Formats: sequence, C-alpha cells, structure tokens
Amino acid sequence: MEWEWIDRVPKVKMYPEPKRRVRWITPEQARTLLEALQEHQRGMTLFALTKGLRQSKVTGLCWAQVDLKRRTAWIAADEAKVGREPEFP
Repeated sequence: MEWEWIDRVPKVKMYPEPKRRVRWITPEQARTLLEALQEHQRGMTLFALTKGLRQSKVTGLCWAQVDLKRRTAWIAADEAKVGREPEFP
C-alpha cells in the first residue's frame, strides 16, 4: 500500500465530554498516601478525603462553619462547586 496526500481533513465525530470530572483514589491509594504523610498532616488529609473537599476548602474553613460539640462542619451552597450544600457530619 502506498501513502498519498488527502485533499481535505476528514470529518471526525466528536463526542461531548462530561461537564463534571469524576476522580477518586482507591482505598489502598488513600492508605499509602496517609502513611507517607507526616503525622501532623494526616488529620486534615483524612478529613478532605472522607468529605471530598479540596485543600482550599479545608484550609479556608472559618470557625463559624465548624461545630466541635456536634462534630460537624459545612460549606455554603454558593461556595460549593456542585451548587448545593455538602453534608458532612
């Protein structure tokens, strides 16, 4: 077979990408990560992993968003990327 030039770019059907990226790590990867961290980093990382929060959301929490007695924290819907208030007791 001999290669030849084509006179135009072929039309290729493009499938739409989902608007929402879904990413996760496996429990084994989470254990490996937590074991590799220094002890003072594990609590925040475990909280972020179990609640699905980005580092900026965890470090940006204000005391007004945390209730230590009830062991709850919250992020307002307008600050959540999903557009609704996440629930995390």
